[in-house]
Amino acid sequence: MYLAVWAGPLGHANSSDTFSAEVRGRRINIA
Repeated sequence: MYLAVWAGPLGHANSSDTFSAEVRGRRINIA
């Protein structure tokens, strides 16, 4: 659940593109 929130717009703004992309991929996997 935390990853899903972190993968949001704020997550992208507060993290590097690589990290954001990785978390975003995991978010889709979890969802």
